[in-house]
Amino acid sequence: MLQSLTRLVNLFFAFCCVSFSFPRKWKRYTSAILMTGFFIMLFSRSERFDTVDLNIEDDLIYQQINTIKEPFSRQLVSLKAGITIHVGMILLFIGNDPHASANAKDTIMWLLIYSSAPVHFHILSDSSSIDMVDTIMSRVEHQARSRFAYTVETVDNVFDQLLDHLKTNVPHLKFDMVKDHIVTQMLPLILPWHYHHLNRLIFVSNHIKFRNDIVELYEYFDRFEAQQAIGLTLVQGAKFAAAFSVHRHLQTNSNLGLSPPRGWPGFNTELMLLNLKEMRQSSLLKRYLDLENQFPLLAKYDFKSRQVLPQMDEWLTLVGVEKPELFFTLPCQWNVQQIMDSDAFEHCRIDIKAMAFNS
Repeated sequence: MLQSLTRLVNLFFAFCCVSFSFPRKWKRYTSAILMTGFFIMLFSRSERFDTVDLNIEDDLIYQQINTIKEPFSRQLVSLKAGITIHVGMILLFIGNDPHASANAKDTIMWLLIYSSAPVHFHILSDSSSIDMVDTIMSRVEHQARSRFAYTVETVDNVFDQLLDHLKTNVPHLKFDMVKDHIVTQMLPLILPWHYHHLNRLIFVSNHIKFRNDIVELYEYFDRFEAQQAIGLTLVQGAKFAAAFSVHRHLQTNSNLGLSPPRGWPGFNTELMLLNLKEMRQSSLLKRYLDLENQFPLLAKYDFKSRQVLPQMDEWLTLVGVEKPELFFTLPCQWNVQQIMDSDAFEHCRIDIKAMAFNS
């Protein structure tokens, strides 16, 4: 950026110098020529900002690879010899969004840089983004430090299949009311039935950038207790403070939406450990997928949703209040937020494992 600005200034002064050599009869047009040249350069530069260069030789992330020390958690691979880490991602409309595609590439690349075990990416996307997904995977293949494979499916192709899974496994669900909402807003929670051959899946959004071995994160599955189906971090701020404000007003002893140590702020869904086997068996999770069982929770806690229907993070936060035994709380270092509304989470920055760049 600085080099481009310097080049622009140099060219501007070059125009000025040339103008002094014009014959007197052309000097009246000097200002017009200068302004035209300036806007041409400015337009051509701004046009370049609309595209993302996925060329690995020019990408800063690849220049940093050689400066990374061998992660200390390489020793963990011996504890899980022969495993493959299954990672789920939902990459919708990245084919027309250069920033989203760049975020996805960085997320995948940093994960592979640190991973000491093979990784299999399970990607749900849209038809217009398939080529971009393939491009990203071909780029990271050149610099990945661990072996990986990927499977990509379009949501359009699996939509009916997803609904069939729900009809079979959640028989009381009223699909006419919720099918669009569940598939668009709650899609990660349907993955247990779509990936019926898997028992464990780490769901990662394209905002997460790893700074540690995902094998170490995978180890937390072994710490899940009976009935615990989902592992995630707490929100590191006041995201749900307003949503629970009426409840706290009516229930003066309530700490919902507040930061630790006295409060419980809710869940962050950018990174989740999905115990798929337990999710498939959990009657409670199936029960709360039904909107008829979600609305009583909204009313019970006077929860003010951001939309007409609760979003996934809101839904899991409410279920977490009602049925905390379903959840495992991950250390905050695995999903550090750029902006924290509370000093209660400052200790998370001491040993960052993964960070979310979505502020």
